[in-house]
Amino acid sequence: MTGYVSITPARVRLLVKALEDVGTASDGLRTRVRDLIHQGTEAGGSPGPLLRETMPFGSGASGELRGLAADTRESSQGYTRRVTRFEAMMKAAQEGKPAPDPQTWFNDMGPVDKAKVDAALKEMRGVLDDWMLLSGDDIKKVMDKLNGLTPAELEAVLGELSDDELKAFLDRMKDGGALDGGLDEKGERDLLNLFGSKVSLPVIQRMCRVSEWAGDYFRPSLKDTGANAGGYKWDPITGTLFAQGEGEAGGADMTDVDQLAIGDCGLQATLAALAKQNPGLLEKMVTANANGSYTVTFYEDGKPVQIVVQPEVLRKADGTPITGFGDRPDGTSPEMWAVIVEKAAAQWRGGYANIEGRWPGDWMEEFTGKDSERTDADDVGSTGDIQAKLDEGKAVTFSTKSPKDNPGMNDMKPKPLYGPHAYTVIGTDGDYVLLQNPWGSGEGVTRVHIDELRKYGTKVEAVDVR
Repeated sequence: MTGYVSITPARVRLLVKALEDVGTASDGLRTRVRDLIHQGTEAGGSPGPLLRETMPFGSGASGELRGLAADTRESSQGYTRRVTRFEAMMKAAQEGKPAPDPQTWFNDMGPVDKAKVDAALKEMRGVLDDWMLLSGDDIKKVMDKLNGLTPAELEAVLGELSDDELKAFLDRMKDGGALDGGLDEKGERDLLNLFGSKVSLPVIQRMCRVSEWAGDYFRPSLKDTGANAGGYKWDPITGTLFAQGEGEAGGADMTDVDQLAIGDCGLQATLAALAKQNPGLLEKMVTANANGSYTVTFYEDGKPVQIVVQPEVLRKADGTPITGFGDRPDGTSPEMWAVIVEKAAAQWRGGYANIEGRWPGDWMEEFTGKDSERTDADDVGSTGDIQAKLDEGKAVTFSTKSPKDNPGMNDMKPKPLYGPHAYTVIGTDGDYVLLQNPWGSGEGVTRVHIDELRKYGTKVEAVDVR
């Protein structure tokens, strides 16, 4: 231990704070640089610098600053993992419990058992040799070996495979051999979730590069969405999963929802409704893994389905994410939960296009595992009926018709009703229903008279989240 005497947890945490400050300052400087370049161009200066800055991820000064911000945050995250582990080991020693070899205290993943690595490699390469039929027994042997590895051992195994071997292994596990076989849908998810929840992001990025299957899972496609797919790139991100801001009832709050580019208002309005009525439900639904990834639990036919999400988000070159973060939309220390749930849903459904245009009631069932209540808007009796649902602890949403066929929606005061669109129901006031648009808390409250709700609405949906 003599080599670590001067390194205390408190000092490491001071280093972490300094790194986070550098990242925040870099983000602020990046914004200032871009503003200055725009001003120079508008004043007649050369467009060259502006062109460099607007290329994907920026190749000029703002790109360098953004890279510095990403590097410092990655370092601070790594040091945080290490010092947290160190403190846990110190506590174990104080309590007389066994602790790992001190030489591994500052190692992110711990020691590697070479015998276990070699045994797992043998099974994986055996899959490549068995080109005829990958049976259920073959799959079980491989999965048992992989599940028995620590994160460090799993990384070591994958590091021993060439890109061609890694691709061939994933292809064979998915598709089987010449006579079929291979993983079923749940097995495919279990294998990728195993890797995603244990190994580091660079290893997953390599996996996405060599395997279209892994890439489609961990980086869901924007194809056929309303977003400009060419304007976004995958960008590593660190942030806070849940942050209880001033005036919020929990870490998850409906003001954290900001839909932006994807037409998934049904999902976003449902998230806001759940956050309003029971933020603890969402905090159980989304959990952080030791490797920096996240696990999101959905329900299909009442049975849980887990999806592992990597700490990457789609962003434009200027840093704008495809879905807004909570609490700090400037991205300096983003609140991640709503973005992570949306990405997990896109992974599960096979792309962002497949989460657009769905009813909130469908999401309610998939988020909670409970049946949703669906009422045609023209059958709603009174605002009292809606308030009763809220008072009973139910999350409630309201969906609208298209203004193309109902132009009066555009003329409503003080705010128009957008459509077809989904809103979160947040309360009632006499004969008015109070709605929150999932486009962000800056939209304010939309007041709709009960007669307008019946006329311009399609459905009021609710789910019990007590």
